[in-house]
Amino acid sequence: MAFKTDSIKLKNYADDSARNAAFTSPYPAAAAGDIVVNAGALQVYSGSAWSSIDTSPSSSNTVRTTTWSADATLPDSLELESLVYYNTTSSGAHRLKIPNISSYGSNAKLEIINGANTQLQLVKELGADQDFWWRASSGSQVATIEIGPGQRALLLKTAAAYWEVIVLTL
Repeated sequence: MAFKTDSIKLKNYADDSARNAAFTSPYPAAAAGDIVVNAGALQVYSGSAWSSIDTSPSSSNTVRTTTWSADATLPDSLELESLVYYNTTSSGAHRLKIPNISSYGSNAKLEIINGANTQLQLVKELGADQDFWWRASSGSQVATIEIGPGQRALLLKTAAAYWEVIVLTL
């Protein structure tokens, strides 16, 4: 027999003592896989101990969609590890400035999608010391990359502190 439910209510305890008291005689002992809310934290029993389930992500993922009429600069943040930027500018060629790679997290990934009908230039922000590593154009580092309508650029932060660039067609 099957049943349908739109919600599940977990047992909610004020602290470890209250939780532990609930899983002693005359109640059944905790079993592996039991889930409770303890002092506002989600916890699971492994069969030998209770451990918290991490409810906050360890990295950030930001999606930005924008239209601009002049040059724009991507945000920089040491906590930022994944950013998708979608260009929707409808006329004229524009530049998107990429901040210094050292201002991003250790495994940063930037995805720039050109959803416009014009070219989009990716350039270094003034003062940024890294070039883009893009083997497709000249086999070495370049300061500017152009992506056309319907293309996207994937910039990956490398251990050598360069943006490794892959340009793809949508």
